[in-house]
Amino acid sequence: MKLKTNLLLTLTAIVALTCISLRINAQDAQVASTDTLARAVKKLQEDFAILKKIKISGYIQAQFQVADSAGIPSFAGGNFASNVDKRFTVRRGRIKFTYDNKLTQYVLQFDANQTDIRTKEAYVKITEPWLQAVSVQLGLFDVPFGFESPFSSSSLESPERGRMS
Repeated sequence: MKLKTNLLLTLTAIVALTCISLRINAQDAQVASTDTLARAVKKLQEDFAILKKIKISGYIQAQFQVADSAGIPSFAGGNFASNVDKRFTVRRGRIKFTYDNKLTQYVLQFDANQTDIRTKEAYVKITEPWLQAVSVQLGLFDVPFGFESPFSSSSLESPERGRMS
């Protein structure tokens, strides 16, 4: 009887120690997975902070043209193809990429229509880091002329700019 009691007590102790050991290992694994998760979240936040500095904007202005007869010459958008009297064209399409860091800004803007793609702006703006009062801008930029030029097309009253200012 005493042997059975000692054996039962020993088995109970072994099972209890095993359960305690498994629980400690599970907690260590949970701490390790929490650390891994925290590192992954921190990495995602760093990557997102970089992406927040990039801005992509643009617009497309489409046009539908109807001709009196098929295949006629046209001054806007080139001649109509033979057997065609209606068509869609892209009058103007713009896409602008801007990377704005604290002291530097990079801009790349393209102007596209159905015949060609041109670079409208491509410049870098560098600001001195001490007082941040002086900046230097180098590259190709849209030259402001007239009253409409300094404004974005999205903020104008009509989608079309004036032919003369």
